[in-house]
Amino acid sequence: GDIEICPPEQIKCVETALGEFLKSPAGICSCETPCKVTRYGKELSMVKIPSKGSAHFLSRKYKKSEEYIRDNFLVLDIYFEALNYGTIEQRKAYDVAGLLGDIGGQMGLFIGASILTVLEIFDYIYEVIKRRLQRLLRPQKDEKTTNPTGTVATVSLEDMETKESGEKTRSQMEGAYSNTILPNHHHHVHHNVFEDFAC
Repeated sequence: GDIEICPPEQIKCVETALGEFLKSPAGICSCETPCKVTRYGKELSMVKIPSKGSAHFLSRKYKKSEEYIRDNFLVLDIYFEALNYGTIEQRKAYDVAGLLGDIGGQMGLFIGASILTVLEIFDYIYEVIKRRLQRLLRPQKDEKTTNPTGTVATVSLEDMETKESGEKTRSQMEGAYSNTILPNHHHHVHHNVFEDFAC
């Protein structure tokens, strides 16, 4: 090919550098993984030539003896064993996007620091403050808005007398039915002078 053959001076220099490298390989050079490497695997298969059938043909063609052809002739075939190839790529095992994703996942799973949770906390605080304010302001409102819900009616003695006279006339109209065993729902006995009626 086009590769330059090293002169003896360079070979001696390489041997000296190689000897120093073998003494302390870690301190001189750190060989990093190359960005791209191409490797070709090889397999060799050999067979003795020529065969009996081709020895006579080659000796006549090249006008040489069979022994000369056997010692100096070579048939070389170079070809690909398979037309497929494999590629190995090295990538970062852990990048910034993966780090942020893991941090967010851990926070959401274990801490629960999500937007929904924060809003629920604010809502809870708002409800607590609202109920306490309602408890503080409720007695004042009750005192201001308290009104009498019932009315009291006072009946005088004259009203009672007219009522008793009306009941007497009603009992006289009932006649014989007043002494029966049936209860009389129209007759009421009042012992007090005044009565209060709540409406």
